[in-house]
Amino acid sequence: MALLNFPNNPAVGDTYTANGMTWQWDGERWKGLTPSRTTPIGAQGFQGVQGAPGPQGSPGPQGAQGAQGIQGADGAQGAIGAQGNQGIQGAQGFQGAQGLDGAQGAAGVQGTQGSQGAQGVQGVDGAQGAVGAQGAQGVQGAQGVQGAPGPQGAQGSQGVQGADGNFGGATFDYTFSSSTTDSDPGIGLLRFDNATLSSATELYIDDQDDNGTDIQSYLRTIDDSSSTIKGIFRISNRLDATDFALFSIDGNITENTGYFTVPCSRISGSSNSFSDTEDIIITFARTGDKGDNGAQGAQGFQGAVGAQGAQGVQGATGAQGSAGAQGAQGAQGAQGRQGAQGVQGSPGPQGAQGAAGAQGADGAQGAQGVQGFSGLNHSSKTSSYTLVAGDDQRLITTTSGVTVPSGVFSAGDAISVYNNSASNITITQGGSVTLRLVGTATTGNRTLAQRGLATIVCVGSNDFVITGGGLS
Repeated sequence: MALLNFPNNPAVGDTYTANGMTWQWDGERWKGLTPSRTTPIGAQGFQGVQGAPGPQGSPGPQGAQGAQGIQGADGAQGAIGAQGNQGIQGAQGFQGAQGLDGAQGAAGVQGTQGSQGAQGVQGVDGAQGAVGAQGAQGVQGAQGVQGAPGPQGAQGSQGVQGADGNFGGATFDYTFSSSTTDSDPGIGLLRFDNATLSSATELYIDDQDDNGTDIQSYLRTIDDSSSTIKGIFRISNRLDATDFALFSIDGNITENTGYFTVPCSRISGSSNSFSDTEDIIITFARTGDKGDNGAQGAQGFQGAVGAQGAQGVQGATGAQGSAGAQGAQGAQGAQGRQGAQGVQGSPGPQGAQGAAGAQGADGAQGAQGVQGFSGLNHSSKTSSYTLVAGDDQRLITTTSGVTVPSGVFSAGDAISVYNNSASNITITQGGSVTLRLVGTATTGNRTLAQRGLATIVCVGSNDFVITGGGLS
């Protein structure tokens, strides 16, 4: 019998004929058709008792796998012999009707496997054969359709609010030195002339900070300010912004070899000292230049009119003397402030014109009025604020109420208040203070309308006059 050699890569419907048999490829396997050989294997009868297997022959070359035929009935299992080499697999026959189970014979030596005959009727299941070698992995299937997106997750809780930022301005990293000597403190170091910051009047700061940043040009810029207060600076612990001291720069900065001397005064702060080698930061803010004298502004609000002195009693008109020779004209004195006109007496009889009398002495000069502002310092407030002595000759820009305290100001002190909000604010007279609305007998708290401007002038001990636009 010739070896079966089925074609590779057959198409559906292809046929193969060998040894008098014809098979057809159905897309999955070779399926046997009606036998075409003339020498039949013999009609299949009922399955008899399975004979003992013959001796195992030497294995032949493995043929191509035939199409699976109809499974024949299982024969009785013979005794298990020694396993021989696997023979050529025959074409699978048609499956016949299932035969009766035969009696199981003794296990004999396993004979050589012959060509597989046509499959008979399927018999009773025999013992399970050994597991065959695993086939090659199939081609990976196409990727499936992407699933619908899942529901959106719940929104996370809000994060913790970050810590407050530091004082605004140009900030540099330095290390504090507890020495008070006026000399170059060294790269990255600064110190004061007094260990108690509230008593310090000079800051000694090196040209370079801890990071090697050169601050010379910045300090020169601050020194160029034409204002009396050239700026402010704030020193704080680098990791704790609440541990700080705030200073004003009170005059000209001195540039030395390798360091600067900065005249200063402590304004406020939570700390009155820092420890030696403490890691700190210093932040500078420059005061703007004093502006040039501009064109004269509109005349300010007229100060309150002082009380008019009592008018002297007008002397009785004397009898007119005879006209004497006219004396030499005396030097004209400075013109005094014109007094109020007295009540005119009844005219006496006109006498002869007397000699011109000596010119009367000039009247006493009236008290000088409150000096107008030549230019104001400025301060901004965003919460209720009580005026302090340093606010004299200052413009306070605010969005909240202002209180005028007692025992702080002297006659001639003046403060301007600008309401920089969209609603009214109250200017409150403090205890023991009299706040008079200019030109009236009204005293007490005053209301300043949005964008209103008021000027408060101290005219005596705890006695003030207020005037302005938007004031009621």
